[in-house]
Amino acid sequence: MLVTIAVIGILMGLMLAGIQRARAAGRNTQQLNDIRQLHMGWTLYAGQSNESCLPGYMDEAVQRTWKLSYRMRARPEGVASDRLDRRVTQTYPWRLMPFIDHSLEAMFGYRTSEDDGSASFAVEVKPLLLTSGYRLPSELQPLMDNPALLGRTVALQPAFGYNAHYLGGWWDLGRGAEPQPEPAFDAVKPTPQVATALRVDRARNMEVVTRKVGSVRRPEQMVAFVASTFEFGQPNLFDGSRDPKPLAAGAPWCMAPWMGEIRAWTNRPRPPLPDDIPKGGPVPLPRYTGEVATSLVDGSTRTSTFRQLSDMRAWINLPELPNALADDQVHTSDP
Repeated sequence: MLVTIAVIGILMGLMLAGIQRARAAGRNTQQLNDIRQLHMGWTLYAGQSNESCLPGYMDEAVQRTWKLSYRMRARPEGVASDRLDRRVTQTYPWRLMPFIDHSLEAMFGYRTSEDDGSASFAVEVKPLLLTSGYRLPSELQPLMDNPALLGRTVALQPAFGYNAHYLGGWWDLGRGAEPQPEPAFDAVKPTPQVATALRVDRARNMEVVTRKVGSVRRPEQMVAFVASTFEFGQPNLFDGSRDPKPLAAGAPWCMAPWMGEIRAWTNRPRPPLPDDIPKGGPVPLPRYTGEVATSLVDGSTRTSTFRQLSDMRAWINLPELPNALADDQVHTSDP
């Protein structure tokens, strides 16, 4: 009898492990379907915008300068207007929503519930708490603190982060008497090694922000969207053993391994980035398996390892970078 019970216990353990693996695989398949739908919306946006890439971030001043405003599909009951506050549309989600038929499943699938798809759900769901000690950029902190802002959680914690700094650009007003919108990393110089490898003048600015879809030279290589999270202080980031985190808070952008002169990914917790690095924090997230859901500019989807994503050619439109420089700093920070 004891032998029989032990065998049954072993079989049940094996069956449970198999069920858990099957469930994780199913969720990962759905995640890839969601990121594929997100990319289709991104492509539709470009098609209606003269092939311009969706901006990764636009602060309130840039939106006012360009006379931009955005609405939800339906006005929630008890709310005076369906117009979204410009603090909510600084990040990409609500600007992309009209191009994916306002699908909360595609944008926000890891948090959806029985009433997903309704305007009230998008308003009422609360943000997940972030890693202890992490401080959001001041422009985005109201999305965490102010429950009166429509759609704040979708704007702050979507399932997927955008390659916001290098694809479409991270926009705010420049300096000067009459400042105009400028993307971060708009005036940078190559490192000496990169200048030598690419045979360019290291004293001249190089273009690292891609603004047109058609200008991407290796679309099958460059990341558009990737599962990401604000929980940046996790161990084992590069060795492939990082545990999946199905309920980790998502993030609306993802930092490249190097942000100018700063190593943005690290195996150790680090303090906030210096002021000259735009709004730092999010890194890739293995949500359901040990790899990261990724959508590339050509529309293909895959699960990527951290080693694949640590290649700067996956983030910056410089496919000619040699292998020896692909995991290193590429350019200086903004002056």
